Amino acid sequence: METWLDESYGKLEFDSKNRIIKLTLIGDISDENYKHIWNFGLEEAVKENCGNVFVDQRQIGYIKMMSRAWLMLKWMPKSKLVMKDTERKLAIIPSKHIVHQAGLNYLLDSLKKVLGYTFEFFESEEEVISFFSSTKKEQ
Repeated sequence: METWLDESYGKLEFDSKNRIIKLTLIGDISDENYKHIWNFGLEEAVKENCGNVFVDQRQIGYIKMMSRAWLMLKWMPKSKLVMKDTERKLAIIPSKHIVHQAGLNYLLDSLKKVLGYTFEFFESEEEVISFFSSTKKEQ
C-alpha cells in the first residue's frame, strides 16, 4: 500500500492492486486539517481515476459541524464534477460512538442522493477488500 499522506489527524493510502483509496481519520480534527485531507484525497483520486474509497472511522474524534457542512456543500459537488466519469463506491468501518454514527448516517444519505455513491458498512478491512473485489468482477 502506497502512503499519500500520513499526519496525526489522518492517513491517506492507495492500494494499487485492488484500486482502493483508504482514508483513516484519527482523533479530533481541525477544520483546516479536515478540508486538507479530503481535498488532497480528491486530487489523488482524480490522478489515479479511482472512485473506490474506504473510510476507516474507528479512531475518529471530534469534527466540527461546520467541517461536515463544508464536506456536504462544497466538497461533494466538487467531487461529483471532477469525478463525473468515474464510478464511485464507498466502504466504511464506522466509529462505535453513537454521536459519530448519527452524523455519519446524515452524511451518507447526502452522498447517496447528491453523488450517487454506492456504499456499505463493514466490520473489518477484509470485508472491505472483498466488497471492492466483488463489485469489480461484476463490471
